[in-house]
Amino acid sequence: MGPKWTKIKLYKGRLLAALFLTGNVWFAFAYQQGFTQKGFGAFELIILFIYIGVIWGAGALYDRQQKQIDMLQNNHDRFRLIFEKSGVGIALMEPGGKIVFVNPKMTEMFGYKEEAFLNMTFRDFSHPKDVLPNNDLLDKLVSGEIEYYQLEKRYICEDGRTIWGKVTSSLMVDEDEQETLIIGVVVDITERKMMERKLKEANESLEKMSHTDSLTGLLNRRGIEKCLETGWENARKNGHFISFIIIDIDYFKHYNDHYGHLKGDSCLVKVGGVIQKTLEESGACISRYGGEEFLIALPGCSPEEALLRAEALCRNVEEEKIEHKHSPAAPWVTVSVGVAGLIPGTSHSFTGLFKQADQALYQAKQNGRNRVHTQLSSSNEAKLLRRHP
Repeated sequence: MGPKWTKIKLYKGRLLAALFLTGNVWFAFAYQQGFTQKGFGAFELIILFIYIGVIWGAGALYDRQQKQIDMLQNNHDRFRLIFEKSGVGIALMEPGGKIVFVNPKMTEMFGYKEEAFLNMTFRDFSHPKDVLPNNDLLDKLVSGEIEYYQLEKRYICEDGRTIWGKVTSSLMVDEDEQETLIIGVVVDITERKMMERKLKEANESLEKMSHTDSLTGLLNRRGIEKCLETGWENARKNGHFISFIIIDIDYFKHYNDHYGHLKGDSCLVKVGGVIQKTLEESGACISRYGGEEFLIALPGCSPEEALLRAEALCRNVEEEKIEHKHSPAAPWVTVSVGVAGLIPGTSHSFTGLFKQADQALYQAKQNGRNRVHTQLSSSNEAKLLRRHP
């Protein structure tokens, strides 16, 4: 239809009223002049004007009603076009979750045919772990506690694939049908979720790298300090022991000078492996603190227990029999070990405990190396003797 016909359609009722009135008024004048031979009286004119007003008003009312009908039809057509051509999945559901209508994008997104959807509830193609959160929000929506909700959840496609979708649900009340439906709009966010997961993994990897020694795979200085912050605070709050073990490879400079730095790196890796294996069930934080020095924190471990573990470390490194021809201590790689431990109070710091363990290490070296020495804390009543492996 062209623009002219559209304009005519808008005034159809009034045009018909005008034609009808023209005919009626002409007939009335003709009747009065031709048959009664007299004109209109005042009363007849009043009646005629009322009649004209009523007919014209009826035509105008018809036009208004027709305009509203056309607007509703246009809106309905636009909604259906949006519904069918939309780039997001749209579904209409009963309050219980049964699907009554889906748009083509829903069938494309999930792979189910429309007939299959109409025999399903949203629970049937939702990931089992996401059904309960969706149910809770749906109940709140139906009960009127919330006006709408948004949820990121997983769906199971017809071919078994799992995709992520962001669903926005709200109530739609059809007053004519006296029916309440739920409209759900689903946007496929699988690609975004994959990118988020990769970014998270990359960040975790970078975080791990920033706390890990690249050679031995143990914690580095930054990593052990972060571990100590938590372990020290927990020990202080709960009144538990915490102990430090510092290990130094004996005459490691001689080893590097004779065997070269590549062999030296290999030696560090092997010693680190022995430490890990010896303490694998202790809950220890193990680090390469710098050069040939290793620092171990043992939360919940008393100085007596730490001393026993240190002796085992000293013994196991020697039993690994890593050749070291230029060591005055033994023909194998050996270690000297310092141990300190306490129950931390408000006046203590892990820096102070580290200094005690470092002093014990110095004493182990002074006393001939390849041995363990413990440095007692002034607040610790236990008296531990220097041990030899």
